[in-house]
Order: sequence, then structure tokens, then C-alpha cells
Amino acid sequence: MPQLLHTGRYGTIEVEKSWTDGPLHICKLTDGGYAYVSGLPVNSEADIRKAIPPGPDRDAALAWLNRVEEPEARPGKRIIINPDGSCAFEDGSPVENVSDILAHIPPGPFQDAAYKWLQEKLEKQKAVEAKAAKPAGMAAQKVAGKAKAAVKVQGKRPRSADGRFVPEANAETTAGEAVT
Repeated sequence: MPQLLHTGRYGTIEVEKSWTDGPLHICKLTDGGYAYVSGLPVNSEADIRKAIPPGPDRDAALAWLNRVEEPEARPGKRIIINPDGSCAFEDGSPVENVSDILAHIPPGPFQDAAYKWLQEKLEKQKAVEAKAAKPAGMAAQKVAGKAKAAVKVQGKRPRSADGRFVPEANAETTAGEAVT
């Protein structure tokens, strides 16, 4: 069962398996690619050899790295750039995470630009979510502020010469009923 890993910059990736060697952490994605835990694709044979122990897993990762630049190894879905600068699949479906970019764009400047676009898209989404949550908090603060101001507007209660509060006479009490 894959594990969903949220990378702060590149969205959520689905991890099938992972290996670590000190600070080096490599993940096998469910779509067959390999990425660092940060979400960037693995591009170093030395990193694979260092993190993944000898065996079928390392052989598969090295084979993936050797064929990752071959255009015929790419799936049939293509990612295009829309007039507004966003990336989407040819059929119009959105590019939502780094796995989509890794699986459908060969390494190079276009892949780098797609990563940058995805990072900016995710940052904008976070900003919009934060802004949407802010007005509700501000409204509550305004209400609390008005209530606090209303208490202050009522004025200070009168005090006697010795500093004790003097009860105020309201419309229902008479001068004789008010006690000092």
C-alpha cells in the first residue's frame, strides 16, 4: 500500500518504498520513478548506489536512471503549457503533483520550468487558503473589539468619597430605594 508523502514544495507524492543513508533519502514512487524525499527526481547514479543496498531494488533503480532520458520510455500522455503559463495534460486534466511531471516530461529545461510552476501554484493555493481563513478571524476580532468598546462606553460607575462604587438608580427605582 503506497504512502502519501507531502513535500512542501512539490505537492504530494505516492511512495511505494524508500531507502536512506544518513541525510540521503530516496523513494520509489508508485508510478515507477525514483525521487528524493524532497520531491525532486533522482539524477545521480552515485546517490542510488549509496542509498539502495545491492540487489534487485538497486538494479531496478539504476535501470530506471539509464532509461529515464529515452523518449520512447515515456507514457503517451503529454503535458502542455497553456496560454496563461500553467501546465496541464493534453486532455485538459490538471498537473497536480511532482509525480505527474517526473513521469511525463523528460529531464531538461521544460521539466525544471514545470517544477518551478508547480511550486508557485502550490504557494498561491496556500496564500489563498490563508487569506480565506483570515476574514473569519478578523470578523471575530471586530465583534470582540466592539463588545469591549461597548463596555467602555457605558462609562465608569460613580464612586463615593471613600472609593466604593455607588449603585446607579434606574427607571424602576426611586430615590428612596437607592442605597449608598
